[in-house]
Amino acid sequence: LMNANTSLQGQIATLRQNDNDDKSQRAVLKAAITQLTQSRDRLIDENVELVTRLEISDEEATALRAQSEQTIQSAQPSSAALDTGNALRESDPRPVAGNPKPVYPRLAIRRGLEGEVSLAVSVSASGKVSEISISKPSGSKLLDQAALKAVRQWQFTPAIRDGTASPATTTIPVQFRLLNRANS
Repeated sequence: LMNANTSLQGQIATLRQNDNDDKSQRAVLKAAITQLTQSRDRLIDENVELVTRLEISDEEATALRAQSEQTIQSAQPSSAALDTGNALRESDPRPVAGNPKPVYPRLAIRRGLEGEVSLAVSVSASGKVSEISISKPSGSKLLDQAALKAVRQWQFTPAIRDGTASPATTTIPVQFRLLNRANS
């Protein structure tokens, strides 16, 4: 009986030690998981920032191309201008520099969602967005809503018709691409 009691006490001590070891290992694992989660979130934030920079570069390049084309078109007189002597300037609305960038939704990044949404944007004669709708969805409501939210705040150079600022509608494509997928 005495040997059994001693044996049981030894087993209890071993179990307590194992329990303490398990608690220590759980604490270490929990800290490691927290650290990995923070690292993942930092990488996601960096990815969003890089994607946003790329999108801005694309938007700026598109705006500069449109501006260059407009300059070339306005520099070449139309046949109507030659016939009538009136230099009519026509242009479509263009986004101005400094508009807020669409924010890639974190949940969309975590889910690996990508896509392009086309927005039909009605621009007033003062260059403000008067109406906006999705003309071609991306396939993800998260991405569509992020594009709508950003472009709704944009300012535009208004359309010019017969030399006067006029309301008009334009199409704005917004791309959401993950960098690690773009490189593969």
